[in-house]
Amino acid sequence: MDLCEEIGLMLDLENAITRKMYGIGSTEICIEQKVSGMTIDTFHLRDFTIQLGDVREMHGFDGIIGSDFFLVNQLIIDFENMEVRKN
Repeated sequence: MDLCEEIGLMLDLENAITRKMYGIGSTEICIEQKVSGMTIDTFHLRDFTIQLGDVREMHGFDGIIGSDFFLVNQLIIDFENMEVRKN
């Protein structure tokens, strides 16, 4: 089972868009699709665009949360206390 299945994310291959994802020292193809909602901890976004790619094997992590998520939710990453909180 991959992470998408684990968290209940259904891939919409019919409406998804193929994009190139840049960064982390390489370029790879990803699938971009809209999700009706996404919650991280207690923070929720509606009609959010995500990009899905296979980064675990090459880079050792499951995903990246972009600055757009933090800006829309007015969140701050507190690295000293290792927490995310409202601004």
